[in-house]
Amino acid sequence: MHCPYCAEQIEDGCQKCPLCEESLGEQNSEPVPPPVIPTPVFEEDSQEIVDLANANSKANLALIFGLLSFPGLLCCLFGPILGGVGIFMGMTSNQIFRRYKLPPNGKATAGVIFGIVAILLTIVWTLFKIMVHSDLG
Repeated sequence: MHCPYCAEQIEDGCQKCPLCEESLGEQNSEPVPPPVIPTPVFEEDSQEIVDLANANSKANLALIFGLLSFPGLLCCLFGPILGGVGIFMGMTSNQIFRRYKLPPNGKATAGVIFGIVAILLTIVWTLFKIMVHSDLG
């Protein structure tokens, strides 16, 4: 049976609850059901959940494209393209996070940074090649 004051499981015939120490007197002869504890109901906006899931996916893609832009530097075209996609995905992901007043996603920010670095390295490498070829000719 349960204590009528704290709902603690107690033995039949107890005169006093061992947990809350309330006197049970004659009440302990009839079983008292435990109190029903209401569970909180969270009403979340389903659109917010979908948006944040999409933003998280875009953040993952931003990081992947940002990282892939470095091997893409071996071919002049792929590095800046992959870096640009990483920048775009990272910026749109962080924009969604800001819309819901959340901090920017670290993966999205890393994708943006990697994309920018890859594009800058491509520009520097291209300028270097132009300067070397102009000195030789």
